[in-house]
Amino acid sequence: MNPFRTLMIHLKGRRYQGMLKTIYRYLQVKQWKYRNKTVTVSLRDKENIQIIMHPGCAVSEKLYVVGLYDHDGMQTLQKILKPNEVFYDVGANVGPFSLLAYDRGASIYAFEGHPITTQRCRDNLKLNGIDPDRAFATAVSEHNGKITFTNVVGSSVNKIINNSKSSKRISTIEVPTITLDSFAVNHEYPTAVKIDTEGSELTVIKGMQAILKNGTLKYLTFEANGLSSREDLREIYDILSNSNFILGTIDWEQKFFTEMFDLGIKSPTGDNMAIAKAATDLFTVNGIKILGS
Repeated sequence: MNPFRTLMIHLKGRRYQGMLKTIYRYLQVKQWKYRNKTVTVSLRDKENIQIIMHPGCAVSEKLYVVGLYDHDGMQTLQKILKPNEVFYDVGANVGPFSLLAYDRGASIYAFEGHPITTQRCRDNLKLNGIDPDRAFATAVSEHNGKITFTNVVGSSVNKIINNSKSSKRISTIEVPTITLDSFAVNHEYPTAVKIDTEGSELTVIKGMQAILKNGTLKYLTFEANGLSSREDLREIYDILSNSNFILGTIDWEQKFFTEMFDLGIKSPTGDNMAIAKAATDLFTVNGIKILGS
C-alpha cells in the first residue's frame, strides 16, 4: 500500500477514536449529572492529574471530556513555565491551571473569591499531593478589604459586583480582597501570573504594580472575553507597556506572537498575554516569532 495512504488511514483512525472517546466521556458526564453523583476522574490526556467532579461543574466537565479546553492559555503555561518558578493563579476556580503549573514543577498560589469553589480547589490540590493551604478564599483587587461577589455555587463565572443595582437582582456574598503586591511581600514574588476574573482584570493589575516593576515577573495572561470595557483595556495596556511588557496574543499552532497596540474589546483567543521585554527569549527557544500588528 502507498505509504502516504497508510499514514492517512492511521490518522483518520486516531481521529475517529478520539471522537468516540469524547462522546463516551460526554455521555458519562451526563449520566453522573443526572444521578447527582460526585466522582473522581483524571484530566483527559493527563492521567497523572486527578480532579473531583461535582455535578454541574462546567470546568471539571471540560477537563474530563476534552482535556486542555483553554488551548492557548494552557499551552502557554506548559511551554513556558519552568520548574521552580512561582505561579499566581488569579480566579483559580477548581484549580486546573494550578494543577498544570504544579505538574510543571512550579510553586503555586491559587486565589478564588467564592468560598465553596475555593474548597473544591483545595480538595483538588490535596488529591494531587499539593498543600491545600496554597488556595486562598479571597478575591484579588486593587485594595485589601471586602467586596461584593456573585454567589452561584459551582459556577465558573462568579465575579466581583461593583454595581449596587445589579447586586439586588442576583444572589451575592461579601468576600475578602487582597492585592497581589501585599500578598507577595509575605510570600514569594511571581514569575508568572494568570488572571481570569470575568471583567475585573484591571483592578487586579492595579494591585500588582510593584510586582510589575521589580523584575521577577516574566509573563502574565489575562482574560479578554468581551467583559472588560475598552477604557479598562486601554488602561491595562498603558500600565503593562509602561512596565516594559509587550502585549499581544499567541498562536501555538502557527508559532507566532502578534504584538498589539490596541487591545480592542475581545481577543481572538479569549486571552491576551504580556511578556517582559527582558524575557522574550522564552519565545525564541520555543520557535515563536514576534509579529507587529
